[in-house]
Amino acid sequence: MKTLNFLTLLLIAGTIGFSSCKKDDDKPVEETSETTLKTGEISLSSTELYKDDWVYFSFATGAQVNGVDSTNFTTKTNWDIAFHSRLGRTNSGASSDTEAKGGVYYANSTDFDVIDKAIENTVLVDDSVSLITGIGNYGPTYKKVSGNEVFDGAFDVDYTQHPPVYTPTKKVYVVQTATGKYAKIQITSYYNAEGESGHITFKYAYQSDGSTNLK
Repeated sequence: MKTLNFLTLLLIAGTIGFSSCKKDDDKPVEETSETTLKTGEISLSSTELYKDDWVYFSFATGAQVNGVDSTNFTTKTNWDIAFHSRLGRTNSGASSDTEAKGGVYYANSTDFDVIDKAIENTVLVDDSVSLITGIGNYGPTYKKVSGNEVFDGAFDVDYTQHPPVYTPTKKVYVVQTATGKYAKIQITSYYNAEGESGHITFKYAYQSDGSTNLK
């Protein structure tokens, strides 16, 4: 009888131990992954205010694109967005002679963080904008160049001061890149640290995996 009880206790103990080990083995393995959302802030400076001098930017590299100018920008696919003073353009429409898939739309918000997803098939492609070529006796003179009118609301302008003061409206824009990927941007400044105008600073979040997720 004592032998039977002892064997029974051993069997129960072994069963409990096996069940405990089995439970530990069933725990899911925690997985970690690197985010594909790339964020940053960049300042681009148009050095020639009254010339067709744009500064080009690539979200894929997170840097200004060199070697692109007014003579060849429509043939290049290595840039996504460009600025000249208060004007903006994307690699699309009148700004592209290639199969680039660029464009932009206003996300109806001034809260950068709240825009978490791009809306597909919404972007406006480039057409034409008015570039100031100089100041004449009767005011500014203009010429038409390719650009995107979505950026017309990027700044509030106070013309009561000389020179006029430009204040970013902090509107959030969703940009479709030349390769069809998505990024969101918010222009935060028109001036550099010395107070010189024509220096566009914007923060961005770029989704490198090709999805519409922006947060």
